[in-house]
Amino acid sequence: MFKGISGILSAKGTFAGTLERIEVHGDTVTPEFTLTDVGHAIPLRAKYDAIVDGTNGDTFLERIDGSWRKTSLVAKGSVADAPGVQGRQVDLDVTMDQARIEDVLWAFRDRILDLKKDRRFRYILIFKNQGEAAGASLEHSHCQLIALPIVPKRVREEVDGSKQYYTLKERCIYCDIIRQELDSQTRVVDQNDDFAILEPYAPRFPFETWILPKVHESSFEEGQSHSYENLAKILKVLLTRMDKVLVSPAYNLVIHTSPFMEPSNDYYHWHFEMMPRLTRVAGFEWGTGFYINPTPPEEAAQFLRDA
Repeated sequence: MFKGISGILSAKGTFAGTLERIEVHGDTVTPEFTLTDVGHAIPLRAKYDAIVDGTNGDTFLERIDGSWRKTSLVAKGSVADAPGVQGRQVDLDVTMDQARIEDVLWAFRDRILDLKKDRRFRYILIFKNQGEAAGASLEHSHCQLIALPIVPKRVREEVDGSKQYYTLKERCIYCDIIRQELDSQTRVVDQNDDFAILEPYAPRFPFETWILPKVHESSFEEGQSHSYENLAKILKVLLTRMDKVLVSPAYNLVIHTSPFMEPSNDYYHWHFEMMPRLTRVAGFEWGTGFYINPTPPEEAAQFLRDA
């Protein structure tokens, strides 16, 4: 998934045993651990237990406990010679039971800020396809980030519509939606200090759901540092409630944010859109651009609130 890793590692610990079997225990710190694709250095700390064959250098990792930011991982495996392989083969089994959504959001932000430096790109699309019905091509959970030389048609329409509304009202249309929905509470699923989960007034799909920042922000990557923690919390709330109500549905999750050429503005409002794949887009939808949704948003919001 990544091209490589880099960093200067320092370690301390103990070792004992025979030359053929040296038992090693210790701690490591990599102050500027870097994923080649991301390019943003973060400190990585780890504790390890390993067995080293001093006759050939083969290393068998019995357990590594690592952590960066608020995410922890456990790994085991080997770095050893393998038949038919030039050099040593790295074989690792990594488990992240305590992986943090917040760290994924920070990775999104860092990657966007890095790609914005490339003048070829006009937009970054971040999305997650969960389940075969949603188009997922890999079994393990993953998100995708694609840098585009153009602004997608749907985003362009949202931005232009927001501009027209702002010209008419001198207000952000999404800010008006948030105020109205929080006043009525009919289609509000949940909220915290920084974000609200809403069922949109005219959803295209059953249980289509949005997450929006309560305070106006036009670009995902320019949010306040403290807000990513609350975004992670509210995103986890939404995913948990969806799993309970719809029994782990396939879904698409996308971030809509301002194009690179118009980052900080008063008219557009970045947001998450989540679309569970409960119905199929068929001839009527393809032929008209209209969507048939059998579930009113008020009912969807009630189901999710009660979960």
